[in-house]
Amino acid sequence: MVLAGLKLRGWALGAALSMILAACTSGPSGGGALTVGVSSPKDGAQVSIPFSVTVTSNVAIGPPESGNHHVHLYFDVGKDSGDYQLVYSNTVQVTRQLTPGKHTIIASLRNPDHSDAGPSVTFTVNVTGSGSESGSAAPSPTSSGPNY
Repeated sequence: MVLAGLKLRGWALGAALSMILAACTSGPSGGGALTVGVSSPKDGAQVSIPFSVTVTSNVAIGPPESGNHHVHLYFDVGKDSGDYQLVYSNTVQVTRQLTPGKHTIIASLRNPDHSDAGPSVTFTVNVTGSGSESGSAAPSPTSSGPNY
């Protein structure tokens, strides 16, 4: 009887330890691996400058000094390019003067120190022209190098 009780306690302790370890190895918020996505514009959408990009992630998006992750948007270049637009919230205005036509954009999730956090998503837009040139929209942060 005592031996059966010890086996049951050992099994319960093992199960509890497994659950604790699983919680420690899952991603932020216990949701598994880090994710990034783009909910708008849809892949292949026609847009005019400026246009909004809405990103999704399972981690908080914010400025690096907040300790949160952020997103780099790369336009027609790879993730190794030092030319990107910073995204510190879930929605950002793209004000870059992209030429009319098809453009490939990479949204890359970044750590607070700007290093690659892993996930990225690629989508295309077809720029049809620019909208109002009134300049009423606030410019989005941009970078021309990795030391931004």
